[in-house]
Amino acid sequence: MEKLNYTDTGSGDVLVLLHGFCEDLHVWEGILPELVRYRLVCMDLPGFGKSGLTEGKEVETLEDMATRVAVTLKMAGIEKCTLIGHSMGGYVALAFAEKYPEMLTGWGLFHSTAYPDSPEKKEDRLKQVEFVRKNGPVPYVNKLIPGLFSKSHERSLQTEYSLKIARECKAEGIINALLAMRQRPERIETLTNAEVPVLIVAGADDALIPLEKLSYQASLPARCQFELLENSGHMGMTEEPGESVRLLDSFMQFARMG
Repeated sequence: MEKLNYTDTGSGDVLVLLHGFCEDLHVWEGILPELVRYRLVCMDLPGFGKSGLTEGKEVETLEDMATRVAVTLKMAGIEKCTLIGHSMGGYVALAFAEKYPEMLTGWGLFHSTAYPDSPEKKEDRLKQVEFVRKNGPVPYVNKLIPGLFSKSHERSLQTEYSLKIARECKAEGIINALLAMRQRPERIETLTNAEVPVLIVAGADDALIPLEKLSYQASLPARCQFELLENSGHMGMTEEPGESVRLLDSFMQFARMG
């Protein structure tokens, strides 16, 4: 299986960061300089950035993506890590935690959830697929990205940076991701049965994931660190980079304690 494109910097405990939908590994750039005490691995998920989709697959699923993450880590000589996924990257992190628990010292959901799509959301995913097929990526992401930010950030430099990344996404990557997210199962049991520390990060102004759902999910693992970003929507790593560094640093210490 083909490895993913990734960056690998620093030394120390391994922290792996997975980006979300219509993003690539550059979405983490604003916080990386403050996390140099760790070995930082950032990956382009399949269909985004410089990571291609696997040929011959009708849909490269989230489980497939998790396997490619595992292959990439092993090729980099990494047997153990703390894995954090933003949004869609969180869905991949959940699949990874289910398939490769022995590789994890901790894992986390950064504006992400263990619940599957609702029937209404599944129908909406198909409409989005048809929109991208008909109109291409740019009109789609121009509408999508501003709604991911809190009202105080929706016309900010942070939004423009995210739009720049999203406008470079390829239609086939977006379509595959929409179909993969639509197919994902519920993974509440993965949270409940986690044998290592779990991080759950919520944004107070997140229009996609209700706060009460994330606070409930945070009650399920035996060891969970729950963090609320008071001034963020769905993009806390760019909306509140300082707080994001603090909570990731805190969780790395938590994960180290086991």
